[in-house]
Amino acid sequence: MTRNHEEALKLCDSYTSKFNITSISLSLLRSLQTCKTNHVLLVDVRTEEERNVSMIKGAINETQFEAMQLKKNVHSDDEIKYIVVPYCTIGHRSGIFATQLIESKGWDKDLVFNGQGVVPWSYESLDLEVPLEHHTMVKDNDNDLNAPIIKTTSTFNLHVFGSRWDIADPKYVTTTFSVWNGRVWGCMIFQIVYKWMVNIFARFCCSNNNNSNINSGSD
Repeated sequence: MTRNHEEALKLCDSYTSKFNITSISLSLLRSLQTCKTNHVLLVDVRTEEERNVSMIKGAINETQFEAMQLKKNVHSDDEIKYIVVPYCTIGHRSGIFATQLIESKGWDKDLVFNGQGVVPWSYESLDLEVPLEHHTMVKDNDNDLNAPIIKTTSTFNLHVFGSRWDIADPKYVTTTFSVWNGRVWGCMIFQIVYKWMVNIFARFCCSNNNNSNINSGSD
């Protein structure tokens, strides 16, 4: 394992560990996809700019996922079980999305996983392609209906959001947002506010526990 690979996994863990959701490697994802009773939905929760560079083959975006209006929490043996695996760059935005599915939209925790992200997964040979809207439409001469079909285009281009996360496998040509891009600043501000709120909440809980112990002692 290379130093960058180790750093990618370490950075990923620093994000995914914040969520009470199982994060999975690309190899585990592929194992889930081979099970006939599973229908794994790989959801790309990155921005349109990032997806325009490339997406993992077979993935859908958030809008497409919401439009499916899936039947949740299927556990019976005679029905296909939908498993949702959102992914982003390093597991942070996907963790937020996965949490919302469970806490706000009623998905069973056993059916939602947090993808480690394209940076850690790049070391397990990602199969990338340009997104659907950029595919080439061609005519199929053997098709009696003469309907156009989609000619997919594979790529090694990969958007890694910012320079901090630019530690993907060297075989990929990485792209980042400019340091002055509003999304980068927005992400940084969100992380600062998030950490501040977590600290405030922890102090509040600690203060209440101390007050409870004092009141218990006075009795």
